[in-house]
Amino acid sequence: LNRGVEIALDLSPISAKNVGLDFRFTLATNLSKITDMGGTPSAFVGSSFIQQFNVQGFAPSSYFFKHVVSSTVTKLAGLPFPLGLNAQCEGGTDLGNGDGTVVPCGPNAPRVFAGRPSPKWNGSFSATLTLGKRLRLLTLIDALGGNEVLVGDIAAVNSFFLSSKSVLTGSDPILSGLLAQGFGGDGNIIGATGLIKGGFAKLRTISATYDLPDRIARWVGASRGSVTVSGENLAILWREQKTVYGSTWIDPEIIPNRYNPSDPAANLQYTQESWPQSARIRTTVRLTF
Repeated sequence: LNRGVEIALDLSPISAKNVGLDFRFTLATNLSKITDMGGTPSAFVGSSFIQQFNVQGFAPSSYFFKHVVSSTVTKLAGLPFPLGLNAQCEGGTDLGNGDGTVVPCGPNAPRVFAGRPSPKWNGSFSATLTLGKRLRLLTLIDALGGNEVLVGDIAAVNSFFLSSKSVLTGSDPILSGLLAQGFGGDGNIIGATGLIKGGFAKLRTISATYDLPDRIARWVGASRGSVTVSGENLAILWREQKTVYGSTWIDPEIIPNRYNPSDPAANLQYTQESWPQSARIRTTVRLTF
């Protein structure tokens, strides 16, 4: 089931002979949920430690992890970093929502809903200022939110290379508790140490467009022309979450869909060693012949 609303609003607060100002606002929501599995059980659609499942009542490919809520950080002989012993996890139904109760972490602790890969909403805002008959200035901001992404770079530094500051100092009892579960044989905790909220807003474009006088366009045989100078991906204005256990994700827009050979339809929201969006300055000349 995919259900949502789409809204677009255009406003022109200034509309004069030599100056104009136009605003545009868009918003789209998406309630994505599996309503009927046809009697089949919940299905694993992730890969390795990417714990994604199709579960009735939840968005497709949702994340489910054991949710550590507390531990006692203890330095053990022979290890260069402490572990979180006596870890407690949130209770509930396995592959369901957590219910707020507390149970000992271990093989019987439930994997509870930890987020969905697809955004719940996205939107944009733009403002266009027209000066005279030829010059237009544009600013565009776009945003999305309500999704989670598994960032392999952060998961690796926290639970594979074991080199983050939080791991070495034991400053976060939740992370230390997850590591203790990993040392106890639960390999699925690797993904839990790199899951992050993916919402962001970006200053996508600032541009200036000048429409050329007809006589200049005719020099090259064109009927009309314009020149645009623009800057793109210039700034991140808002992030739903910037760090995971003290490790920073460099760019919330790095969200590739990874292919799962066992389930080509799976929506793997996993990224590792990927390049962030580049800031660009470009000049565009448009001619109509």
